[in-house]
Amino acid sequence: MSDDDYEEGDEERDIHARIRDVDTDKEIHISTIRDDDYERFVDCRMYNASLKEYGAGVTIPLMELHDFLEVVEDAARQRERRGQIEHHFRVYMSDGMEIHVSTIRDDDCERCVVLREYNVSLKEYGEGVTIPVGVLNDFRDGVTDAWHANGSGNWGPTWGQRGLMSE
Repeated sequence: MSDDDYEEGDEERDIHARIRDVDTDKEIHISTIRDDDYERFVDCRMYNASLKEYGAGVTIPLMELHDFLEVVEDAARQRERRGQIEHHFRVYMSDGMEIHVSTIRDDDCERCVVLREYNVSLKEYGEGVTIPVGVLNDFRDGVTDAWHANGSGNWGPTWGQRGLMSE
C-alpha cells in the first residue's frame, strides 16, 4: 500500500477487534497500527508459540493476520494431537460485529484453502459464516476492503446482533 491510498485523518480510522479462543476462553485484541509513513506495521511481536502466549488485550496489527495465522495453526495442531480436530474462534469487531472462524479439513486432512470468495467487503459475509483459519489472510483482505470502503469503521447497527454458528 502506498501513501496515496490514505487520506489525511485516516490514522484515526484504525479498526480494533478481539479474537476469543472458544475452547480455552483466551481473548486476543487485534488492531490496525500505523507507522510514521502511514503504512501498516510489519511486525508487532513474535508469533512463534501458541495462543496461550498472548494475554487479553494484546495488540496485533490487523494487516498482519497472516502472521497471527501461524499462531492459530500451531494451537490447532496442538489440539489435534489431543484429538481435537476442529478448532473454533469468534472474532469480535469493535462495533459489536461477531464472526465465527473455524478450522476446516478436507478428506485428506489438509486445511481448506478456500471456503468462499473474499472479494468485496465484510457485508458479503452472512450471519454465522464459517471461515477456514487457513485463509484468515484472505479474511484480513475483506476487513481491509471494508475499512477503506467505510472509513469510519462503522458497518451498520445490524452487525452487533449477528448470530454465530453452533459450536
